[in-house]
Amino acid sequence: MSPIRVGLIGLSTTSGATSWASHAHLPYLQSAQGQEHFKITALCNSSIDSAKKSVEHFKLDPSTKTYDSVDDLAQDPNVDLVVNVTGVEQHYKLVLPAVKAGKDVYTELPLASNMEQMRELHETAKEKKIKTVFGMQGQTSIVTKVLRDIIASGKIGKVLSSTWVGYNGMGFMGEQPLPEPMKGFMYRKTGANLMTVWFLHSTSPQAFL
Repeated sequence: MSPIRVGLIGLSTTSGATSWASHAHLPYLQSAQGQEHFKITALCNSSIDSAKKSVEHFKLDPSTKTYDSVDDLAQDPNVDLVVNVTGVEQHYKLVLPAVKAGKDVYTELPLASNMEQMRELHETAKEKKIKTVFGMQGQTSIVTKVLRDIIASGKIGKVLSSTWVGYNGMGFMGEQPLPEPMKGFMYRKTGANLMTVWFLHSTSPQAFL
């Protein structure tokens, strides 16, 4: 089976906020196991020059296409899956062109900033018969798995209530000022906060059924 061809949005060498694309996604995509299933065929950044710098800096295949427009990326016939690694406030406008073009989409959590945007993406994806997936990697952590198994085994009886305590791990919440690109991150209108990002990352959807 041929590897899934990936168009990656947000792999920057100069991000002033986070480096999630390079720290969390790229290592797997470039690993031996990752390359059995995926191949990065295109990058889309804020400028073509930025995308070209990323191709060189991260030692991607020189044939990797570079774009500064998500519309152009969405029309690339050599892209099967669009992976979006940007701030939540940009998810809707960056993901929608790919969905309309009939590309499967993986984006960071949550899918978009509000339910209206999410419903539009979901309905468009249904019409195009493609998938929109948002990452909930936190629930695969060893701690989460162990706790889930203990509860499922019944060893501690029926759980009537719980308290969830966690550390966001980003190093700038509370003890340091937010980096400039993260200003406004915690405002409700962006759709990104401790509940929609960190909490949902570590909580299985089945917990709400």
